[in-house]
Amino acid sequence: MVIWLTGCTSGLGLALVPEFVNAGHVVIGCGRNEIALQRLRQEHPECSFFAVDVSSDDEVANFCEKA
Repeated sequence: MVIWLTGCTSGLGLALVPEFVNAGHVVIGCGRNEIALQRLRQEHPECSFFAVDVSSDDEVANFCEKA
């Protein structure tokens, strides 16, 4: 199963990434913290993580198209 996750660079979103991966899911995530995104990309190369400001309709649309 593919799980789309916003806010994956901190808090609950960040905590959920390894839980979903360990359960056998692929995560497509976004967040604003580029350093945290880099770390997630290294830790979970089977997943995709993008820098997105979800308050921007254009950025969200681009995220949905890329992923």
